[in-house]
Amino acid sequence: RQRKGVYDAQVFGPPGKRVQVIMLDTRYHRSPLKTVEGKKGYVPNTDPDATILGEEQWKWLEQQLQLPAEVRLLVSSIQVVAQDHIYEKWMNFPNERERLYKLLKDTKANGVIILSGDRHLAELSVMDAGLGYPLYDLTSSGLNMGFPNWRPLEVNQHRVATMGFGNNFGLIRIDWNAVDPLISLQIRDEVGDVMIQEKISLKTLRPAAPVDPQRVPDDGGQLPEGVISAMQALQAVGKKVEVQFRVASVGGRGPYFINSLKEYRAKENLTLFVPLEVAKQLSPEGSLSEKYTGKVIRVSGEVSVFRGAVQIRIEKPDQIRLVD
Repeated sequence: RQRKGVYDAQVFGPPGKRVQVIMLDTRYHRSPLKTVEGKKGYVPNTDPDATILGEEQWKWLEQQLQLPAEVRLLVSSIQVVAQDHIYEKWMNFPNERERLYKLLKDTKANGVIILSGDRHLAELSVMDAGLGYPLYDLTSSGLNMGFPNWRPLEVNQHRVATMGFGNNFGLIRIDWNAVDPLISLQIRDEVGDVMIQEKISLKTLRPAAPVDPQRVPDDGGQLPEGVISAMQALQAVGKKVEVQFRVASVGGRGPYFINSLKEYRAKENLTLFVPLEVAKQLSPEGSLSEKYTGKVIRVSGEVSVFRGAVQIRIEKPDQIRLVD
């Protein structure tokens, strides 16, 4: 009770199944929010001395992140990943946000998932924060103060899914019995129905091991400006990209899977998930394997993760085109 600010942390579970819950105080030490006369909301405060946590809490957080745990639930009252809206968020203090990302990286804190609120809506955001694995931010609010009616979506370049109206709550489920423990990030409405769900394997929340040079996809030649390689796409989870590679294999019978490597289970493989109805449009008279194997293709779409595998979901035929 004598601490300046209300923050705490606990670790639950035995070794191998430890969940650390870190609850931050983002209000007590926070510098003033910056506004512009005549404009609604807040603008970034780039003062190098501006803070969210205060030095004492920063030092405490560094110590907590060095404790052993398999999963770390970092609880922030305001969103960390979402950066485009005009209300309270970590991006109001961009230097503090970068400091947080640097601390997570420097302490080698694996398994971090951010839980946030204060938005009167629910959404899941994810970004590459330079940790070596995707950083998820699950936002739930309000438990009893959600907007009653649908409202226009705000811009959120890192959004994976949203629930724009209605009361809701968040739920994290961990299946420790799986070979690679599976984490379900959920948003549920007030009657308990699942409205948002993202399943990620625990290994997804670990920095990738060094790349095996024998498992580097073929870029298919010179990459034009704005087009990335399959290897670069692996680090672009949650982003819309245009990627080029030579198809190494095609599998499945509907849905189909177009792969950048023959060893499709390799962590270096990028998969294109092609539903049966889209496959029929791409190749009305033949097979996808005959059409694409060995060919260089250029693909546009959003990079996502499904059960630990990085993929781009093909929803329209014009997302794929042959380069040669």
